[in-house]
Formats: sequence, structure tokens, C-alpha cells
Amino acid sequence: MLRTTLEFARFIFIGCCLTICIYAFAKPDRREPQPKEKPVPNIAGPSQFGLIVQNGRKVKINGHERWFVDVGEIRKDGTLLVEWVHRDTGKVAIGLYTINADGSIRGSWGWGENVTEDGQGGYDGLTSGERLRQGRKLDL
Repeated sequence: MLRTTLEFARFIFIGCCLTICIYAFAKPDRREPQPKEKPVPNIAGPSQFGLIVQNGRKVKINGHERWFVDVGEIRKDGTLLVEWVHRDTGKVAIGLYTINADGSIRGSWGWGENVTEDGQGGYDGLTSGERLRQGRKLDL
């Protein structure tokens, strides 16, 4: 009887030790936190380069005598990326703008042939700064 009790106690002891070891060395199931997407602000309305028309993240700007935008996007990081087209020459310029909390839109642009993407969402060659719009309240 004593032998059976000792064997049972050893069985329980080994089982507990194994369980503790498994939990001690087990890799936790941790997922990388996903960066939160900024809500898409409503930037539709007048700007110094014409009327901004927005459909979700897609943006067009029309009404300026020399420039228009048919390809524009509010990116997931909340910046506005546009392709300006010169009405007279058809020459393309790339613009990258910050949409500020006060509703102002400011950034830089550069002629398309001089602009390169840096592979991380930024652009080199944006040499001319400008204000696309003065501040106004944004609808989120």
C-alpha cells in the first residue's frame, strides 16, 4: 500500500512539474498591434485652387484657371496626396499635404519628373511649399 501511495505521489509530482514547465516556457500568443487608421476627414469644399470634391478617400479639385486634380487620395496616415495637372501644358506635379485639425491644408509639391517616392510613404523632390486652404472646421 505504501509503495502504491509513493508511486501515485511521484506520478502527481511529475505531472505538476511538467505542467509548470510547459506554462513557463510556452510562447504567449501575442499579435503585433495594428496601427490605427485615422478617420477620413471631410475636406470637401472651397480651396484656393478650386472646389475640393471628395468621395471617401478619393479627392478631385477643379475650378482653378491653371491647375486641376483628377487623381487625389487621403492616405491612411491622414495626409493628402494629389497629382496636379497644368491645364495649358499637361505637365504633372505631385503634392503631399497635411490636413490639420483646424481644417487648414498645407504641404509641398514638385514637378513630377523631379519627385521620387522614398519607399516609406514619403517623397523626395517636393520643393515648393503652399497652403491649399486656410483653416475651417472639419467634419469627421
